[in-house]
Amino acid sequence: MSQNNVIENKSVDYVPENERHGQARSLFTLWFCTNIAPLAVVTGAISTQTYHLNILSAISAIIAGHLFGGLFLALTSAQGPRVGIPQMVQSRAQFGRYGSLLVICFTTAIYLGFFISNVTLSGKVINNVIPALPVHSATILGAVAATLIGIVGYRFIHHINKVGAWVMGIALVVGLIVMLDRPLPVDFWQRGSFSLNGWFATFCICAVWQISFSPYTSDYSRYLPANIGVFKPFICTWLGACCGTILAFLFGVVAVNLVGGEGDAMAAVRQATGWLGPILMVLFLLNIICHNSMNLYGSVLSLITAVQTFRPAWLPAARVRVVFSAVVLVGGVLVSLAASANFVSFFLNLIWALIGVLIPWSVINLLDFYVVKQQRYDIPSIFRADGGRYGLVNANALLIYFGGVVVQIPFVENAFFTGPYAHLIPGADISWVISLVVTSAAYLLFHKKGASLTAPQQQRAQ
Repeated sequence: MSQNNVIENKSVDYVPENERHGQARSLFTLWFCTNIAPLAVVTGAISTQTYHLNILSAISAIIAGHLFGGLFLALTSAQGPRVGIPQMVQSRAQFGRYGSLLVICFTTAIYLGFFISNVTLSGKVINNVIPALPVHSATILGAVAATLIGIVGYRFIHHINKVGAWVMGIALVVGLIVMLDRPLPVDFWQRGSFSLNGWFATFCICAVWQISFSPYTSDYSRYLPANIGVFKPFICTWLGACCGTILAFLFGVVAVNLVGGEGDAMAAVRQATGWLGPILMVLFLLNIICHNSMNLYGSVLSLITAVQTFRPAWLPAARVRVVFSAVVLVGGVLVSLAASANFVSFFLNLIWALIGVLIPWSVINLLDFYVVKQQRYDIPSIFRADGGRYGLVNANALLIYFGGVVVQIPFVENAFFTGPYAHLIPGADISWVISLVVTSAAYLLFHKKGASLTAPQQQRAQ
């Protein structure tokens, strides 16, 4: 991306070395700021409100879960400088040119779902901060702001999160000081108790939170120089994502335990932080808009990838990305304004249910890149009409992927379905663990078998 371009001039094509720029530490601020959001605060509070853990148990489960799940996010992020293409384009190397479409469609649906839900949320928050502005107008304003950031693209998203990381980080640290400086309830540290089920359920929520970001990651690291290696982008992404989310989760835990009761976590934050509360609400609003720009950016890249699958010679630039962004904006706003509160809740439940399809994709992606292909992908093949060395459809990878989805079903519990073994560990969704283990074993065994079958041929050739 040229220094002179205000709007990013690439979409899904390869970033050549002479256009690479930046340093790995930008990934720390990006993922740190992105994860300090109201949804993270509310989700953190679940550990004590729903699972009734005491604070020390909640803290240990939150930290352990994010540190584990963050490994998946960081390992996908570290692929960006090596391949120089968006994450969904890279999936062609695992599933084939047409085979990758299934994952791309799932990912696009998840991106769009979160974009629409955040448009709705930002409208309500803007209306809360500026009551004179009607909710409909506030919704449109929040959506347009997020879209403009997404249109400008990669460089601006990094810059705005660099500033946001300092602002949000300092605000939450000051907020914690304000909350803990006031007289604590007598039973503040003793309220609740440790339970293995509650601890593991909290651990699972935190781990899946991190893994669900995996389809985003190389979109925001692909402009880094190829010689930066793997470790620096990995460690910066891992620390940024984990530190930001852990801070937000713990913020919610402290707030609800100070105020008490089972009420809304964000209301507890506003009450517990006193004079800082209104300022935090404004900052959270800005964070929602910035985070939603990433949902838009990712959904647009995924949509363009899907279309480009059928038009191999087409490498769209900025103008096409602007058009797709406008279409997503209009569609998202229309759905948000037309949807009832019940429909939005249904929509969010559907998106969270879909996240299960990302677990086997993440496993296959990481094992293929780091273990099977040893960090070496043939980029020209990824863009060839016939799929090059990766082909049009990798039936074996898709079969393993479907297997990784299907094995979750008996253990799933969501708003639409409860499997017969969903309560094997009461309160904890272990379906993702089952998928992780089964998909890993199947993919490694398949490639080990393939290697053993080709070895005699190689020996005869010698």
